[in-house]
Amino acid sequence: MGAEDNFSAFAFRPDGRAVFGRQDGTLLVGDIESGPPTVVGKLPVFEISGAGITGIAVDPKFATTGQIFVTVTEGPGPTLDDVGVAVVRVTLAGETISNQTTIWRSPRVATTPTQARFGGAIDVDPVDGDVVVAIGDLGDPSAAQDPASFKGKVLRMTQTGARSAKNPTASSGALDLVYAYGLRQPRGMHITGDGTVYAVDDALHRGDELNLIKAGANYGWPLVSEGSDEAFVDYPKHATRPDIVAPLYSTNFSYSFQGVTRVVGNDLGLQGEILVGTFGDGIFRFVPDGNGVREAGERISRGGDFIGGIAERPTGGVYGIRSASNTAPFSIVKN
Repeated sequence: MGAEDNFSAFAFRPDGRAVFGRQDGTLLVGDIESGPPTVVGKLPVFEISGAGITGIAVDPKFATTGQIFVTVTEGPGPTLDDVGVAVVRVTLAGETISNQTTIWRSPRVATTPTQARFGGAIDVDPVDGDVVVAIGDLGDPSAAQDPASFKGKVLRMTQTGARSAKNPTASSGALDLVYAYGLRQPRGMHITGDGTVYAVDDALHRGDELNLIKAGANYGWPLVSEGSDEAFVDYPKHATRPDIVAPLYSTNFSYSFQGVTRVVGNDLGLQGEILVGTFGDGIFRFVPDGNGVREAGERISRGGDFIGGIAERPTGGVYGIRSASNTAPFSIVKN
């Protein structure tokens, strides 16, 4: 199948229907269990593997505002010599989209197909309505530590793209949207009802991370990592830098963390668990334990081919996107 068939992101509306994004910029809406969703519009994107629509978040006040927020990659194509990342606010009414407004746009940069780490994980804080988005390093690891660069950062902004009041005070020359920094390829984010921010970061060899994101925190990339580089040489560990925030959990093998959610409902036997989807190795189950987390049990669908987003439906069930070759998401756990 072509990229037009590749689901790359999804999120639930309060009524339990899902908003889906395809790699080519197509937005769709549908009931996750009743057949193919309906196309509601298409956003202009730069489209290659891992790019296009990279994240979707639904405004917690969607019933009133009708708004969703979408992270996309941009560029004239066909090469990666002039690409960027943007956050687009869209109004969704019925089966049409309108009022497409870019609330933030990065500078254009050059990267390569093997280094095109766009990230693009996004969510909306239900406490204050802030839009929080995590951007990859785009193949420029040192930029993740540069306060003036958008690369490798967690950005926090209002729904109009202005600086959030929760951001640390920006120093001279710093990007004032930066909330936290030091990430490599953040593919999933989830903000709980009390405003707690979780994000997963995909490492190169081992060391995939589940992070608790806090204002002003440095998560270490590329100064420290629990993984190794292209030559399989270990990076310095987080324990060597007490000034850097260690992940809640990091892997001893390469799983390619893809999405994260924390379960609220008590009808699935997973209440309070943090679920993390992987590329081909099922869904990890975690529960908070001291300053970190511990595995809550066997992975769900272990050995399966799950990739992409993972989310709890407000009306019940936990769902995700199975693979790029499928034309609809599948149920991981349901009522």
